[in-house]
Amino acid sequence: MFSKIQKLFGPPRPILTLEDRDFGAIRYDPPNNMTNYGCWQMDDKWGDTTLSSASIPGDESGPFERERRFMLEKFNSTDELWDLCSSDLFLASELLIKEVTKDNLREIFFITCINTSLMDSEDFEWEVCFESKDDYKWLYVGLQIASGQVVSNTIDT
Repeated sequence: MFSKIQKLFGPPRPILTLEDRDFGAIRYDPPNNMTNYGCWQMDDKWGDTTLSSASIPGDESGPFERERRFMLEKFNSTDELWDLCSSDLFLASELLIKEVTKDNLREIFFITCINTSLMDSEDFEWEVCFESKDDYKWLYVGLQIASGQVVSNTIDT
């Protein structure tokens, strides 16, 4: 059965990984039918943060430099991320986690993921995701951002 599938689709592509100077071990996902660029996936904890995943546009040689700088800036300015996202995070969670208040979001949630699209225009989109800590009902909130404002969200319970 597998040999028939392999004949139809060809052999599986080798997985391209590298040890990046800023992000550590990352894995390349080649372009797909939605983008004309690939993305590097960081799936391990980054430094001493709770950040455990990121998607950074790039090509087979590594992340693009502009997107690299953007992601490093976000990784190193988490206070600004909290400031930008707190109101929307509160609204997304207040009915699902009874203990949540506007003042205790950092006690209940942690930043788990940051993703960016290709920074090819002023209003490129990026995303920051939050997950509730183990002591609370599980909640995952992804906030999509464009032009410095939260424009949409994704919520999983």
